[in-house]
Amino acid sequence: MGVSQATVSRALNNSSLITEGKKKYIQQKAAEYGFVLNSQAQSLKTNRTGTVGILFPKHYDSMNHNLLLAHMYDLIQQELINYGYDIMAIYDNENCHNMNNGISTFERVIRGRKVDGVIVLRVGGVTQREMELLRYYNTPCVCMLLPAQNTNFVNYFTSDTEYSAFVAGTYLGKFKNYLPILLISKIKDEMAETNRRIAGFRRGLFEAGGTLPDKNIMTCDLSIESAYNYVVANQDFFKRQKIAIFVSSDVMALGVCNAMISIGLKMPEDVQVLGTDDVPMAGWLHPRLSTMHIPVENIIPRGCSVLRQLIEGEENQNLNEIFKPYLVIRDTTLPV
Repeated sequence: MGVSQATVSRALNNSSLITEGKKKYIQQKAAEYGFVLNSQAQSLKTNRTGTVGILFPKHYDSMNHNLLLAHMYDLIQQELINYGYDIMAIYDNENCHNMNNGISTFERVIRGRKVDGVIVLRVGGVTQREMELLRYYNTPCVCMLLPAQNTNFVNYFTSDTEYSAFVAGTYLGKFKNYLPILLISKIKDEMAETNRRIAGFRRGLFEAGGTLPDKNIMTCDLSIESAYNYVVANQDFFKRQKIAIFVSSDVMALGVCNAMISIGLKMPEDVQVLGTDDVPMAGWLHPRLSTMHIPVENIIPRGCSVLRQLIEGEENQNLNEIFKPYLVIRDTTLPV
């Protein structure tokens, strides 16, 4: 091809050190010859695995229980494939500890140098012990969609939970003949996040001239079934008056919507339902779910790009970037 071995290597590794024209030419020739980079050979030379770990919350054991995290996982996978990385899902619940003689899956992965970097999808970020492991083994890490803390080491790319709830409160608070209700998931590890959501929703309602008494804050498990069962069990309350309910996740909001239909209430005439996340399913079902959109389409490319830079040897940037959610009005709430 008339180019050096180093130039071929840079082109196949998508390096920015050569021109786009030459890079495309070499990549096209490689495709014609059916050449594929040997990741194992690369790892021997670079001391890298070509794999990024994704750390899920401690309570998370199924893609069915949190549609937002499942959606983020898909987007992260697509983004990292473009960079040439494989991914490893790291579940770190109690069952994993029991199977590993009390050692967390995260610790086993980091100590075994099985990943080049880590993406954390967990409220609260990383624990002190996990922070120590990341430092000791010099493993780059970014946290996405989480409240920022310990930002002296880890890079955070987060959505503003309190602002999201504030917008929801100012919106639903405009409907004076609807009683505002907040339905949140009861997850022990996420109480700080829950308190931010309560504070934001209260502040938004107050600005719109309303209030949120403690009795109007309701809880259930993070699942469609739990939210459905909660509404059905309390249907007398929901039938007593018009209600505008803000739900802390779309997966729970879908359960609420199904339950409202089953007990004979119409949306948005009898009850308004506003979710949080804006997962793809929210716009597919009938009625289409109104929700607070979390801009994962901006968070994930930014976080993956920074992680790649850190893996490639750039110094830790200690970034803390907050992305603003926004309101999406569909069928389950009224227009302002």
